Amino acid sequence: MLLKIKQDKEYKLKLHILQHVEFVVKLFQANNIQFFIIKGIALDKIIYNGISMRESRDIDIVVRRESMSDAIDLLLNNDYIFTTDRNGNSKSVSVGFSDIVQHEITFLNQDKTIEVELKQLLNGIFDKSFIEDCFKNIKVNEINNVLIPTLNVDYTFLVLIAYVYKDSEDIFVLNQTKLLPSGDLGLCAEANRTSDLIFGNLFHDDIVDVWKNSDTLKEIRTLIPDKLEGVCGNCLVKNICKGSCRTIALSSFGSINSANPICQKLYDENKFHLAPKCR
Repeated sequence: MLLKIKQDKEYKLKLHILQHVEFVVKLFQANNIQFFIIKGIALDKIIYNGISMRESRDIDIVVRRESMSDAIDLLLNNDYIFTTDRNGNSKSVSVGFSDIVQHEITFLNQDKTIEVELKQLLNGIFDKSFIEDCFKNIKVNEINNVLIPTLNVDYTFLVLIAYVYKDSEDIFVLNQTKLLPSGDLGLCAEANRTSDLIFGNLFHDDIVDVWKNSDTLKEIRTLIPDKLEGVCGNCLVKNICKGSCRTIALSSFGSINSANPICQKLYDENKFHLAPKCR
């Protein structure tokens, strides 16, 4: 019962968001703004084929750099207002400027219920060639008779990975490190099967020293992602995904920088679309 109430409330909010999505899409299209929408309501459609299963409160729009100034002016001239970032720093800029320094500008609608974010780059992905690839892989999804330009499934997946790993350069190693019942610190829970995956022991070693000086962690940081092998070494998102689970790779192919076996299998079957052979 409570879940249904929550979903009904979320559905009403999403309808409100959808009205703004429709307005902005038509506004940008009428003024030849090159853009696509990511995450949010577009992701709802891709994953759940509906709009009320997950919470979201904003509209994320990627705009080509050359269209950014015009896109900002259009929103300002249609009652959207500048807001601030999460640190309270103003993102206000002069209307009509030609050289935009910020890669993300945030607005609120007039009643301050919906946030609209214009982006030149994607969080975690600062390669301009990747943005160009995104614009070549736009798919139009229909939600309640509203046509929304977004990314196809493959590129939606890439963007989601980027958002997962964007907050820390060392988050990959941090996420892979596990504390075992014995006090051992190892590469994932599979470390209890072999001492090769143990970095140190919480009861006997200084954890800061282990983090900074472990030979295994140094090896991981040196090899991943620059020296990944197989499909992972040739993958579009290796700097973001970093080959995913290194324990599976080690157990499958014998080295810490081996390819992810799942991705390698798909690649060998010509079904992996994130590496050049299948693109």
